[in-house]
Amino acid sequence: MTTLEEKDPEQAVPVVEFDTKSTRSSRALSVDGESVTTYSKSHYGSMSDSDEPGPSAPPPIVLAEKEQRAVLFFKVLVIVVLGLSLIALATATYLLIRNEEQDDFEAQFNSYASEIIAVSKRNLANSMRALDGFTVMLTSYAKSTNQTWPFVTVRDYEARATKTVEMVGAFFMILGPYVTGEQRLEFEEYALYNKEWACQQTLDYVAPGEDYNISEIYPMDVISVRPNISNTEQFPQTGPGPHIVNYQLAPTAPGRNTIFRMSDMYEDTQGTVPNAFETMKITKTPTINFGIYGLSQILFPIFEDVPNPNIPGSLDESKVVAILRTTVKWENYLKNLVPPNVNGIVVVFESSCNKTVSYEIDGLNAAPLGNEDMSDPNYAHLAVEEEFLTIPYSEDVVLPPHLCVPQIKIRVVPSQELEETFMTNRPYYYAAIVASVVLFTALIFALYDQTVRRRQRIFMQRVIRQDRIVSNVFPAAIRDRLYNVQPQSKLHGDGSSTMTDLDLDDPFGLLSTPPIADLFLSSTVLFADISGFTAWSSAREPPQVFALLESVYSSFDKAANSLGVFKVETVGDCYVACCGCPEENENHALVMARFARECNVKMKQMTRKLEVRLGPDTGDLKLRIGLHSGQVTAGVLRGERSRYQIFGDTVNTTSRIESTGMGGKIHVSNITAELLRTKHNKEQWLIRRSELTPIKGKGDLQTFWLETKSDTAKREKYGHKDRKSAAPLEESGHQMLSIQEENDVAREDESETFVDPDEEDDAGLSSKKERLVGWLVEVMVKLLQQVVAARNSSQTSKSRKPSRNFEEKIGQGATVLEEFKEIIHLPKVSNEDIFRRQDPDSIELGEAVISQLRDYIACIADMYNPNSFHNFEHAVHVTSSVRKMLTRIVKRTGVSQENAPGLVDMAGHSYGITSDPMTQLAVILSAVMHDADHPGVGNVQLVKENTPNAIRYKKSIAEQNSVDQCWELLMRPDYKDLRACIYTTEDELLRFRQLVVNTVMATDIVDKELGALRKGRWEKAFTKELFDVDCVDRKATIVIEHLIQASDVSHTMQHWQIYKRWNERFFEEVYGAWKAGRGGDTDPSLGWYKGEIGFFDFYVIPLAKKLESCGVFGVSSHEYLQYAQQNREEWVRKGEDIVKEYLVKYGSSADSNDARVDMSC
Repeated sequence: MTTLEEKDPEQAVPVVEFDTKSTRSSRALSVDGESVTTYSKSHYGSMSDSDEPGPSAPPPIVLAEKEQRAVLFFKVLVIVVLGLSLIALATATYLLIRNEEQDDFEAQFNSYASEIIAVSKRNLANSMRALDGFTVMLTSYAKSTNQTWPFVTVRDYEARATKTVEMVGAFFMILGPYVTGEQRLEFEEYALYNKEWACQQTLDYVAPGEDYNISEIYPMDVISVRPNISNTEQFPQTGPGPHIVNYQLAPTAPGRNTIFRMSDMYEDTQGTVPNAFETMKITKTPTINFGIYGLSQILFPIFEDVPNPNIPGSLDESKVVAILRTTVKWENYLKNLVPPNVNGIVVVFESSCNKTVSYEIDGLNAAPLGNEDMSDPNYAHLAVEEEFLTIPYSEDVVLPPHLCVPQIKIRVVPSQELEETFMTNRPYYYAAIVASVVLFTALIFALYDQTVRRRQRIFMQRVIRQDRIVSNVFPAAIRDRLYNVQPQSKLHGDGSSTMTDLDLDDPFGLLSTPPIADLFLSSTVLFADISGFTAWSSAREPPQVFALLESVYSSFDKAANSLGVFKVETVGDCYVACCGCPEENENHALVMARFARECNVKMKQMTRKLEVRLGPDTGDLKLRIGLHSGQVTAGVLRGERSRYQIFGDTVNTTSRIESTGMGGKIHVSNITAELLRTKHNKEQWLIRRSELTPIKGKGDLQTFWLETKSDTAKREKYGHKDRKSAAPLEESGHQMLSIQEENDVAREDESETFVDPDEEDDAGLSSKKERLVGWLVEVMVKLLQQVVAARNSSQTSKSRKPSRNFEEKIGQGATVLEEFKEIIHLPKVSNEDIFRRQDPDSIELGEAVISQLRDYIACIADMYNPNSFHNFEHAVHVTSSVRKMLTRIVKRTGVSQENAPGLVDMAGHSYGITSDPMTQLAVILSAVMHDADHPGVGNVQLVKENTPNAIRYKKSIAEQNSVDQCWELLMRPDYKDLRACIYTTEDELLRFRQLVVNTVMATDIVDKELGALRKGRWEKAFTKELFDVDCVDRKATIVIEHLIQASDVSHTMQHWQIYKRWNERFFEEVYGAWKAGRGGDTDPSLGWYKGEIGFFDFYVIPLAKKLESCGVFGVSSHEYLQYAQQNREEWVRKGEDIVKEYLVKYGSSADSNDARVDMSC
């Protein structure tokens, strides 16, 4: 068994499943709440045992999908390999370049580190030698001047020390004698005595030639215990000693430094100098102390005698009598060691005395980081470390725990900042290049693959499209037989033969296989035709016609699929379906009867819904259905446009059953009725026709009406729930009307209070007037959007916004006819302005505007009197014609912007009508209101009756009254938002008013004086060669008048059935007025026949020719002229009989006899 699953043919590929073992299947259908079991040998088809081709082969699309899956697998494999290759090559390239840069970084850093260590060690060694030499000089100076420590004062100390300070890079250098407690008082007297001349020497060196007051420049700073020497209140007492005295200092500056300071070495809170002195006394070696802020002290011992290194033990026996203390910045030893652009090298000095200080080198400069190791531990593996300063001393010396001889190490460590100067984007660039090469290779492969896929896609699209067409046209079983059929010999065992021996043109080899055809002995065929469709479609645009057919038939298709009915074809507006073929179904008559009832409901629902979109009369369309049962021959008729067809007497009879039925009813043959009555016990559904039905080729047959769902609901509601035991109900006069009365039945159905249970969920569809109002609102909303879009895209008008007082004055003080103007000036719009306009669909009007528009149109609809002709339905019919003609104009202007420069004026052929949406809106609204409050009699009769309106208006009474009534309604405060959407300036309001007045006044075609003036304006606009400034506007104005005139009598220029329907309604209205004493003394039926001919000859056909000659309306004008001429010919042939039928229907028998006599004269 073959099934086809395809929910969306545009998105899903058909999925085909095969079950070659199944030869018989059954399924249950739930129809109208009842379960019906159907049996079939195959889904939608059957074949005899001899026809079976053997194991079923999958259709081409399945084979193609299998191959595509295999190709897709290899494509995915290649893509994966290329992807992995891309990742591997790009990663390897990146790592290679990055490692190269890392090696370069490490090598360069090692070079920098070696340079830093070597140069800084050399600089420190030079400083230490310079300081050691200065201490030797001090010892020698004391010896040469016969001075005994601590009573030593170095003459020219500033000059001697400054050179050494500069060489060492120290801040200052202090000579500090060692003074014991016993020597303290004596040393203070010594210091006071030597104060003046020592300071003067310093001043002479620092500021030669300047006259300074020494006591002012150098305030005394002697810490003393002697009251007779210094004031103890000014100088606090110090401890008993010994003392290290800041005696001589260089370099110095006036007013900044003290002469000397005597401090107790054992009371020093820091302990640095006393500890250093004690250490030097023991080790006889210099020492270094790390301080804060990058400052460090270098302390050298000064000996009483200069040690002789050549004499063993000379140093050990030397006595330390003073210290030389300098303060330096270690960063001075780290400057100018690397290039300027090298930053982020961290140098760490570590002392064996548990002190550490860190510096950072940035180019030529260096700065302290802190008194701890500030290097990045992530780069510890790259650190370069060496011994920076080693101070040797005798191994026999034992230092107390609190003393230490510092041994300093230097460690140089890189930082991330330094590494980043070596790390570039080269790895990324090279990796990107490698990746690009791989991607380019993949792109070449993809382009090649795309070329192959494009060719395959084109082929597959054709295969899928063909398979989809085959699946849609043929049942699944028939489709599989088409796929699986094999060429065979000319003559088969079953008597079937090929036709290859007939020498026929067979380019596709179709005739080399036996025909696919079957005989189905029991089936039911349905023919469904849309009654009134031809007349309805004549007043519609092609897209609207197809919108109706697609919507209706799609709903039929859905019902057919759910009920198991096979759709054979659609021929025009006729829908053909069959049950029992190609899938056998023993309940074919019941299933098809239910399908027919369902189609009838769907038709009503869809047409009423679509009336809002497709316009008036759509809801009046009815479905005429015919059913007949019997045997059919079905198969594939091969050749061009092959399809699955059904043939036989059953099909022909069904067609005739349908054609002899009525709109909205289901006509069934006696055979089908018998199956429903005897086999399915549905006798209550059947109503016997009172008369035999003439069937071509069959004679007079007894047929039946099948109850619709609506009929069944009414019967069950009002009684007669069980008619199974009774004979089929015969149609009575009040139940079944003649076909000629079908239109009356349609109108009566609209006013029926019963609600069809199948339609009660369709909100808003119960009233035809509401549907017509909805359609008008939809049309006018689109026009309002165009008005707003055009206004938004145009330049701002200089006209003022209309005030409420200005609006109320419009139309006051004069009649509507007096406001009529020969020329209405429309806005001038260029091609660029049209293309620059905003998309109307993007305009949001707002709920208030739409609500007020709907209410306004509904109020106008309520203004219409219940006349037969001049009613709201006719106004909507006129509006539909106006819209169609305007649409035809717009289509002519549908030129692309690229072609626009070659066009003189996109709207030139319409004289600006279609380029101004407000003009279209005014004409549409005028068509809606033009017969509002029409009394049902002509203006001549109103003048005779001397009605108040006749006294006020004199002529064109009904037309002027309609304008005043509808305009007054529009000016109410309730519609302020709607008015603000229609017009925004006084100029727009005046032009809108003038368009409405001229358009509605043009519908008075009876007044001869107005007709003559209108004819003169036409000749002036199109006959005479006038090229004044008003030429285009004059043509536009007169074209608008003729557009509304043609639409007002458009029924005469449409399909015959439409003309006949409205002609009958007009006759009913006129004849009824005459019978009521409001139509004059002459019976209108007497001249109705010839009057219509004259109306065609002297008004309708000349008007259609004018429309064609003005060249504005395109094919519409030619279509109108053709219909007008055809309707005239048809009226000439049938008019007399039609008038007689009118009289029978609306008049008395005497009237009818008189009419026959008068019309024969």
